[in-house]
Amino acid sequence: MKHSTLISIIKEVLQENNSLIKTTFAEEKILIPRRTPEERRKNFIIATQQKIRQYIKNGSKGDLDLRNTPITSLPDNLTRVGGWLSLRNTPITTLPDNLTVDGSLDLSNTPITSLPDNLTVGGWLDLDNTSITTLPDNLTVGGYLNLYNTKITSLPDNLTVGGYLNLGFTPITTLPDNLKVGGYLSLYNTKITTLPDNLTVGGYLVLRNTKITSLPDNLKVGGDLSLNNTPITTLPDNLKVGGDLDLQNTKITSLPDNLTVGGNLYLNNTKITTIPKSAKIKGRIYGLKKENIMKKSELKKVIKEIIISEDLSRFRNYDDYEHGDPKQVAEKLIVLTEKYLKSISRAFKQAGPFLSPSIKAELWGDLKKKFDEIKV
Repeated sequence: MKHSTLISIIKEVLQENNSLIKTTFAEEKILIPRRTPEERRKNFIIATQQKIRQYIKNGSKGDLDLRNTPITSLPDNLTRVGGWLSLRNTPITTLPDNLTVDGSLDLSNTPITSLPDNLTVGGWLDLDNTSITTLPDNLTVGGYLNLYNTKITSLPDNLTVGGYLNLGFTPITTLPDNLKVGGYLSLYNTKITTLPDNLTVGGYLVLRNTKITSLPDNLKVGGDLSLNNTPITTLPDNLKVGGDLDLQNTKITSLPDNLTVGGNLYLNNTKITTIPKSAKIKGRIYGLKKENIMKKSELKKVIKEIIISEDLSRFRNYDDYEHGDPKQVAEKLIVLTEKYLKSISRAFKQAGPFLSPSIKAELWGDLKKKFDEIKV
């Protein structure tokens, strides 16, 4: 028998028995589920509860993964989780009192509205996209605390967060006194108008797109401080920023005394025209008003008043600044030269805080070429 003939016979047999097979399956209920959705859900809950009981019986060691389960609450005798506890995407509504989680606690995308008193989380606490409005007293979070896009309106006094605290896109309006955040603090797009006294932020502080109008005295920020697009008009004295300070698109017109910035200073679209002599800016300064930056021609005019005694190659060490008032620079350089008769390099070093970085690119080459034209 040919192969093609055999295939044709098989097809005919299948077609003849097709209706019979369907009828048999329907009568015998071979393909109908043995449990209803309600029964399967009930069994899932029972299995989850058994998993929790077994976890407690084993000494609550290691992680407890309950994500995507139908669990709505945890037993009261679950007071400790030795690893991380994940309840993400569950219908959980409550947690037992005095719960301690050695690792992280993930409650994101749950309907939970409150947390128990004395909750301790050794790692991070993720409450993203929950209905949380308040946090309990004595809450301790060793890692980051994520409250992004929640309905949180206040934080407990003396809250300590070892990592970062994300409050972006929340309706919160105030922060508690003595708040300590080990990492960054993000208040992006909130209604915050002031910050508490004695606020400590180990990382960067994001206040962009807020209604902040003032900062507390002696504020210390370990990382960057972003005030971009806020209505703030002044900064406190002795402000210390470990990273960049972003003041772009603000109404600030002057900088405070003893300002310390460990990174760059951004002044684009502000009315700031001078930098205080006491300011310490380790990085570059961007966006200072150009009309107050010393021009090359003005600088050469000042140089004519100076007795040059050293090689101009040392200029490059002292001209990397982006601010300065021409008159102040002239007076400073002339006074230094008349009094000390020191080298031009020393004069530039002393007057450095007034000089422009635009000089850096052309001063060295141009002054070298124009050296013979300068009459001393």
